[in-house]
Amino acid sequence: PGMAVRPSAFRTVRAGAACVFPDASFVFSSAPAAAPAVSGPQPAAVKTFAEASADASAALDILYEDDDILLFNKPVGMLSQQGEGGEASAVEYLIQYLLCTGAVTQEELKSFRPSVCNRLDRNTSGILTAGKSLQGLQFLSRLFQERSIHKYYQCIVSGEVKKTELMEGWLKKDEKTNRVSISQSQIPGSAYIKTKYEPVVTANGYSLLKVTLFTGRSHQIRAHLASIGHPLVGDRKYGGERGPGHQLLHSFRLEFPKLDSPQDARFSYLSGRVFQAPFPEEWKREAEKRGLQIPVSF
Repeated sequence: PGMAVRPSAFRTVRAGAACVFPDASFVFSSAPAAAPAVSGPQPAAVKTFAEASADASAALDILYEDDDILLFNKPVGMLSQQGEGGEASAVEYLIQYLLCTGAVTQEELKSFRPSVCNRLDRNTSGILTAGKSLQGLQFLSRLFQERSIHKYYQCIVSGEVKKTELMEGWLKKDEKTNRVSISQSQIPGSAYIKTKYEPVVTANGYSLLKVTLFTGRSHQIRAHLASIGHPLVGDRKYGGERGPGHQLLHSFRLEFPKLDSPQDARFSYLSGRVFQAPFPEEWKREAEKRGLQIPVSF
């Protein structure tokens, strides 16, 4: 169970089952495509199950998958969870993928719905975790609640950061403006935060940082770094310079803790495992513009 499972390894989808991805221009189906009966404009192309599985996997950019959990690389622009406007989010893409690959059925969705277990801002890319089974969802949720699963981010900021720092403070969110403020002492409505950052590459007035998140508050990295004079490139909300239209922040590494207790026996194969999401191509272009050479690994 510790090996990545490709879509073809899941149980065969029922003949004729179809699934449509949010905003997709085609229909996924396990049934053969029928020849067009009439000339003129035709409906969306119908794909075989094998083709559907491959496209579904690509839509989620899957990093790892087994019977209980799934990790994927969220792109910029995708919501982690559905908002008030009803826009499709990572959860909807996840469920459609599982339907397409036959990992879940519509009947099973009536009693349990797979879901993501951590959140990233819409314009932050990187690793999202999801529970495919109830056991997987409960397991991941507990690790995040206990803060025993370690999350690392990459970001490009203004200013040359010369040394590693561990920052603590208090964060308060204004729900009306969807903006947070940082203070050095506790105030009513604030939550404790702890962030570590370390320079990886520094040049020409910019820095590529590796950030360790000890507490996972809304906008924590963005606001915490801005509060010390190092706003993220592209993060206009917190004083950053104009960039590609969004903040350059990427959740690139996830480390599972040692899992040696009886309650973790089912997931012992994940003990100490490390997963990484590659840099978005856009990042490389933005780094090169600023004279930053991104190392192959760090």
